[in-house]
Amino acid sequence: MGIPGLYDSMQSHGLFPSDFTISVALSSCSSLKSFERGARIHRWADEHGYGSNLLVQNALVNFYAKCSKIPEAMKLFGEMSERTSRTVVSWSAMIGAYALHGRGQEALLLFHRMRKDGRVEPNAMTFTGVFNACGVVEDLEQGREIHALAMASGELKSSSPILENALLNMFVRCGSLEEARKVFDAMDHPDAFSWTNMITACTENCELLEALGSSTG
Repeated sequence: MGIPGLYDSMQSHGLFPSDFTISVALSSCSSLKSFERGARIHRWADEHGYGSNLLVQNALVNFYAKCSKIPEAMKLFGEMSERTSRTVVSWSAMIGAYALHGRGQEALLLFHRMRKDGRVEPNAMTFTGVFNACGVVEDLEQGREIHALAMASGELKSSSPILENALLNMFVRCGSLEEARKVFDAMDHPDAFSWTNMITACTENCELLEALGSSTG
């Protein structure tokens, strides 16, 4: 049945969902890209007084951003109080959505706004979006600065494949193949995306191709 189905079943039995239940259901809809069901949950939340709830607001921004509904996510994000309502979830969701849709500069500006505010610390999800944004605009220097920031924060020590691949992809897109190779070599378990990135880079650099082959041969 899944979480959204359980949420519907809960309501059909006359039980009133809490803000936590609503946020979990929206998170599941985000993962499943189940837009219609998530939009229905949003309508219900508004009708029952959850529209200004901190937990629900952040879950909604994340839901719309993950479903590629950027205008809706932007509207909700803009309505939230920057100092009291926005969590790392909503900041990261918007940064990631901007980067995913080729709006790298906007993603980077939003990241710097978040850091200037100082109330929210970036996490692995944030850095993933920012690395993708640096790749979009091919800003190697800023990518290096943010790489250093991620290292200092300890987030890169978690060995998140998604984060590592975002960093690898950023260096490839910025044309820094040596740095891309270092990231690749440091990966515990490179996946298909990692290999594809490196093979693509290697087609433009014969020496890198030979080095990659010797390390696996």
